[in-house]
Parts: sequence; C-alpha cells; structure tokens
Amino acid sequence: MGKRNNSKTEISKKDIEHVAKLANISITQKEHEKYSKELSEVINYNMSHLEKINTKNVKPTAHATGETSITRRDETEPGLSQEDALKNAPNTHNKFFKVDHIFGED
Repeated sequence: MGKRNNSKTEISKKDIEHVAKLANISITQKEHEKYSKELSEVINYNMSHLEKINTKNVKPTAHATGETSITRRDETEPGLSQEDALKNAPNTHNKFFKVDHIFGED
C-alpha cells in the first residue's frame, strides 16, 4: 500500500478506494483527499520511529518461537465401536442414533 519516496509514504487514491471497498463504505472525493493525507501522516510517523531502531545484530525470522514444523503425522487410529458410540445416546433404533424429525411428519 502506498509509495515510499525519500522515507515518506504517500497513500494513493487507489489505496483509499481499496480500503473503503474492504470496509464496505462509500466516501466522497473530499474524504479521499482527507484520508490520503491522514493515513500518510500516521504511517510516516510510525515509520520514523521504526527507522530509528537498531536491528544490526538481529537475525531475520518468520516467527518468534524458532519452531520449524510442529505437525504430526497423519495416521489413522481405531475409532469407537458402534456399541461405545451409542452407549450414551438418549434414543437408538436398530443400532443407530434416533432423532426427532426435522422436516415433515412421522
């Protein structure tokens, strides 16, 4: 979003229209100009603080934990027996769950 010129970010009319569309709001031409100026000022203010931070000895990272892969293998395991699955059911019929009708009548 925006162009960076000489350490200054300029939020374009296109950027403002995109954000307004995402927020599902309509804005006037006057609001376009106002928001472009205000958002540029906010971003530039924050960037001026970030640029002062010394990151010389900080290694790049995608996240703070250092974890690389915490997924488990996708392996099947035995499930419940039909008897165990039904043992706490309030109503059963022919070894199936019995529920009230949702559509129509009995």
